[in-house]
Amino acid sequence: MKLGILGATFDPVHKAHLQMAKYALDYCEYVLLTPCTKPPHKDHDSITEDSIRYMLLCLALDGYERLIASDIELKRKTTTYTIDTLRQVKEEYPAFDEIVYIIGADTLFQLTTWKEHEEVFKLCSFLVFEREGFTRKQIHERIDILKKDYNANIIFDIRSVSEISSSVIRKAIVEGDDSIEWMLDKRVYRYIKENGIYK
Repeated sequence: MKLGILGATFDPVHKAHLQMAKYALDYCEYVLLTPCTKPPHKDHDSITEDSIRYMLLCLALDGYERLIASDIELKRKTTTYTIDTLRQVKEEYPAFDEIVYIIGADTLFQLTTWKEHEEVFKLCSFLVFEREGFTRKQIHERIDILKKDYNANIIFDIRSVSEISSSVIRKAIVEGDDSIEWMLDKRVYRYIKENGIYK
């Protein structure tokens, strides 16, 4: 069996996250969506409280049997590295014989900067989705390089994923702009509005 992992800040979780996770179910039996607590590439002070991001994720996934909110990274309370998550998932979910890590094309070009990236390629395969700013030719060329240099197992799914930005959502909510409502699950949007999150 295969287990997918979709890691992100989820600040907040939006429909593009859900879209990628649902597409990934074509390759995996289940997908863990894992909010990170202190990603090494982001300003920690600007990230919404862990418990709020996790709770919004749980709201968005309610009703999806095969999409699972996981607080595996939040429990660490330290800078989050994918290599640590992969090792922990391997240990905690022994029934799965393969881990599929789900990323956008922008992340594909950053993989060799990850901590212990050579080991990461051994512990999981990757499922890549298109992102604006990268041509399919560029993506295929990068995949070929990673396969050659690291024997990486990478699948490129060309289905369209909505270009939605969590930072755009947060800014719109601060400004009282409701035009971003379509970007969020209805329960998530309602909770954000009713509780003044991002205000």
